[in-house]
Amino acid sequence: MDENIREYQKAVRFLCDEIRGGIINVGDRIPTERSIAQELNISRNSTREAIRSLENMGIIESHRGSGNYYTGNVSRHLTEMINTLLSIKHISYIDISNFRRIMDKSVCMTIINSDSFDLSTAYEILDRVPSSLDDEIKNDTDFHFQLNLACGNKLWSELMSAIVYVYENLIRLILENSDTENRAEFKDIHRCILDSISKKDWEACEKAIDRHYDTVKKELLTLSPQDENIQ
Repeated sequence: MDENIREYQKAVRFLCDEIRGGIINVGDRIPTERSIAQELNISRNSTREAIRSLENMGIIESHRGSGNYYTGNVSRHLTEMINTLLSIKHISYIDISNFRRIMDKSVCMTIINSDSFDLSTAYEILDRVPSSLDDEIKNDTDFHFQLNLACGNKLWSELMSAIVYVYENLIRLILENSDTENRAEFKDIHRCILDSISKKDWEACEKAIDRHYDTVKKELLTLSPQDENIQ
């Protein structure tokens, strides 16, 4: 058993080193089980277990009849996990909103404290004129993606990207039941967040973020005052 664990870890380390070293890039097919086993002098069962583990994390994707490919898409699997927790009511959208409030503050503070940042794309997103509800949701998603990219922290980006995808369902529900004034308020809050970051005004930024999530929570509880696990 111990030997199998060591071989499994050796295979995982080998593949991660290949990815870090740029030998395997996103979209590339990874070496076969046989070639990895031969390269490392380990069993194919250990190699298969390593590949399965990386696949479960979203790092590798198996294409039937073609092989295994490096995707680098960890956030997709995190999204699936969070959606599963929502579906079994282990967590609620209130929980997610509270978590995202804290993470948004951390992301924005990191941007403010950085030497340089580019928010031009985020401002362009705010200037888009949506022609449908789907456009509004896409604008909201794209806006938060840009903040995640600007912070430069890959772990936060992966976590927040996963949350943003889950959050799309909640934003859709809120926007569908919001009047024009409330929908315009969200856009105004986004602009306040960007302006305060640009001015490196953390106090104003924090107030804007709290205003954003206080509004989300109010709308959510209005939609379902008795059930915080709204689906």
